[in-house]
Amino acid sequence: MGDARCAWCGTVLPHSAGVGRRYCHARHRQAAWRARRRWSKAEAARRTLVTVGSIS
Repeated sequence: MGDARCAWCGTVLPHSAGVGRRYCHARHRQAAWRARRRWSKAEAARRTLVTVGSIS
């Protein structure tokens, strides 16, 4: 098994981080949450763009 890394910035997490830890700071966890939320809220707009592009 390799080193565990922060899912946001890629920094190696310390061995004492514990099982299931994905982020090195609460700020990175929050930034990832905001990015996922923006992505899901933009789903309708992406779907519309794909639909319009397929009609043309």
